[in-house]
Amino acid sequence: MQERNRRKYSPGWKRKVRNTATTATVLLAATVVLLFSFWKQWEQESPEFSEGERNPQVTAVLPEPTKEVQEETPEKQDVLSVEAGQFSQSAPEKKPSEISLGLDWPMPTIFLQEPSAPMQNIAAAWDVAADIEPEKTELMPLPKIEPEFPVKAALLTDAATGKVLYGYHAYEQITPASVTKLMTMLLALERGKLDDILTVTDTALAVGHWDAVMCGFRSGDKVTLYDVLHGMMIGSGNDAAAMVAEYISGSVDEFVVLMNERAKELGANCTNFANPHGLPNDEHLTSAYDISLVMQELLKYEEFFEITSKKSYTAYYKNAKGASVSLTFRNTNQYMAGKYELVEGIELLAGKTGTTNKAGKCLTLFVRAQDGKLYLAEMFGAETLDDLYFFMNQLLGQLRNFK
Repeated sequence: MQERNRRKYSPGWKRKVRNTATTATVLLAATVVLLFSFWKQWEQESPEFSEGERNPQVTAVLPEPTKEVQEETPEKQDVLSVEAGQFSQSAPEKKPSEISLGLDWPMPTIFLQEPSAPMQNIAAAWDVAADIEPEKTELMPLPKIEPEFPVKAALLTDAATGKVLYGYHAYEQITPASVTKLMTMLLALERGKLDDILTVTDTALAVGHWDAVMCGFRSGDKVTLYDVLHGMMIGSGNDAAAMVAEYISGSVDEFVVLMNERAKELGANCTNFANPHGLPNDEHLTSAYDISLVMQELLKYEEFFEITSKKSYTAYYKNAKGASVSLTFRNTNQYMAGKYELVEGIELLAGKTGTTNKAGKCLTLFVRAQDGKLYLAEMFGAETLDDLYFFMNQLLGQLRNFK
């Protein structure tokens, strides 16, 4: 035991321990330096990471702000939309409520929400607003009238400017029934001569519907265009509409092509006519707004007002044997017939009715209000005549607010 302790604390043993410790320290330091060098080299060769990628649990990448999260003021939007060079089209100077539909006369006010998208989407929002399809645009609801009519569509328009005052589903496609004859009337006045003689054909009498309203013409009758138009507009005769089509274009099919071409020229983008009279056809569609465009064109023709404002009319003509015959047409407009009383302060100038099971009860009017201006009033798809004329009076009653 004493020998072991003597060796342990001898000078030689102590030197050996010191040498071993020094060697271990040097090796440890070298290892640390080597590891540090490797780490620096690895950091230089590794790709750069953003702070968020290095610490995803601390700084997450936030999603783009939505309309609900961030909403810029119109003033700030205007400045940025001009300064941002990446926009393919700068925002127009007009507000969305002043956007027109690209026609030649002043267009109705279209009520759109102000854009509130993030900055990078502003230009696209303006582009969408400029390309709004009429049938997808909502109009201001009628004041003081039930928010939901028991009708399919209604429209009140300034006849001189085309400005829409009030509308209800005015751009949605509807079946117009005999209101179709307004376009047939327009083409007759544009392309025909009122004193021309039309000969009634078998094809004009075969309009293809068992309960179609007919004037009562017979095959071979010779009738002036003036008389035929009375039968079409006052009596709503479908045979008269077919006669006009054959007179203008040679056949009903060719006339339908002309009707759709004219509708396109007027900007009636929701319209597809399938016949000249409005008898049921699944492809025969239009909108209240499109009909207002046709009615505006009819303003140019005093003959339209002269014919459609009559309570009744008797046509005198020759039949196929040359004998003198006559037919009396009574106006289907129940305001004209005296069954319903027009709202006080409104003067009725002209109009056209329409009725089928699919279309319901329809009525379009030219009226003059107390302010002396002309207005167009339209109502489509009422279930009964009482509903049709009651709600038409509600619509026309709004004109009393214009002095």
